[in-house]
Amino acid sequence: MKKYISLLCLLGLTHTIQAQKHGYYYKKHEVGASVQVGLSNLYGHLPFQLNSENKVGYAIGAQYDYFVDPEWSIGFGGQYNMQTIGIYADNIKGQSQKTDWEQDDFRFQYASKGYKESWKVNSVDLPLTVQYRGLKDTDLYVRTGIKYSLTMSSKGTSTWTDLKTSGYFPKYDATLEDPLFAGFGEQEQVERTHDFDLKNRFAWIGEVGLKHSLSEYQTLYVGVYFDLGLNNQSPSVETKAKNIVDYQPVKGDALIYNSSQNSESASFKTYNFGIQLRYSIGL
Repeated sequence: MKKYISLLCLLGLTHTIQAQKHGYYYKKHEVGASVQVGLSNLYGHLPFQLNSENKVGYAIGAQYDYFVDPEWSIGFGGQYNMQTIGIYADNIKGQSQKTDWEQDDFRFQYASKGYKESWKVNSVDLPLTVQYRGLKDTDLYVRTGIKYSLTMSSKGTSTWTDLKTSGYFPKYDATLEDPLFAGFGEQEQVERTHDFDLKNRFAWIGEVGLKHSLSEYQTLYVGVYFDLGLNNQSPSVETKAKNIVDYQPVKGDALIYNSSQNSESASFKTYNFGIQLRYSIGL
């Protein structure tokens, strides 16, 4: 009888070792918190001779993963994302045919030595991802998926430096460079704010890096991420502008200061890349 009991114990121990070897015993649930720091930029079309530049962005979030086996998991989570989009132009200028309040036709002209536009966009992000990770204490992991972002706020600020406006009247063969209330003159600096509601965002996201097991229950993920916006977030605006500075035949407020989003050809598509740190606990 003792031989049979010893044999059964040995078989049980062998089965347990084989089960662990094949990953039958693993934590199926993992929850964690993440921090992202990276750069944001535009890759859509910008009107008015404008260019985009990298700006720093931040995100904090929570992540849940369900492991279908020791290496593969399906995850979803939530992030609060704070982005800044930079737009600029040097020596920007333009012209258009206009009619003043006295019904005289003229050519409106503007020139600015510098133009800057900054968009601060805050959103709540909802990612759905698939992750692969190695089984060693320190090993490579890869994550990819899609993300839907709810735009919470989007505020832009435009600044013109050394802005000059004038009007050429062919009827009189004369160029007016003042008064400013009529739309003609020089201004050292002009600043305007824009409160357009940018559309919600779809994105393809990816992440690759190293995971390190801090203990049986705790894991630290350190990696680089990218985030590619798939849809145009430009808002629907009633008036489509053809110039970044425009004229209207109204005494006292003849100049119109537009932004990149006033153009019907504007395309607000963003991409992000940077470093992510995630601390997770297995359950």
